[in-house]
Amino acid sequence: MKQLVMMLLVCGVFACKKSSKSDDTPQPEPPPQGQPEIRPHGTPVGTAVKLRIGAAGGKIEGADSKIILEIPAGALTAEREISVQEVTNTLPGSPGKSFRLLPEDIKFARPVKLTFPYTDQMLLDTIRPEALFMAYQDKSGAGGL
Repeated sequence: MKQLVMMLLVCGVFACKKSSKSDDTPQPEPPPQGQPEIRPHGTPVGTAVKLRIGAAGGKIEGADSKIILEIPAGALTAEREISVQEVTNTLPGSPGKSFRLLPEDIKFARPVKLTFPYTDQMLLDTIRPEALFMAYQDKSGAGGL
C-alpha cells in the first residue's frame, strides 16, 4: 500500500446463520455502476492510539489489537504522528469493527502491512474464512472493497 489516504477500514465479518424463511427485508439500492456509494463517516469509539513513527519504521495497534499497522524502515522520510481510532461501522450488513487511520496525507515510500487478527474460535462460532474482507472509505465518504 503506497498511499494511505484517510481510510475508514472496515473488516466486515458476516455471520453464517441460515434462515428457514426468506428474507423480504428491502435492501438498499446499489449505486449506479461506475459510481462509488457515499456513506457517512463513523463516529469515534473510545480513545485514539497515537504514535510518532519516522524513517526507522514502527508498528501501531488499535486499543484492542483488532488492527495492526506495520510501517517498515524507509517507508517514511520524516517523523509523523500516526493514529488508529475505532469508529462506528456505517457499512450495512457488516458487523465487523471499523477504524480510521490518520493522517490522511501520508505517502509511503515502501509498502506497509495492515493486519486484522482473528481467532480459530471466531471461525468456530459463526464466521466463514471466505466471508472475512476489508473495505475502505476515503475522506469524501466513497468506498469500496
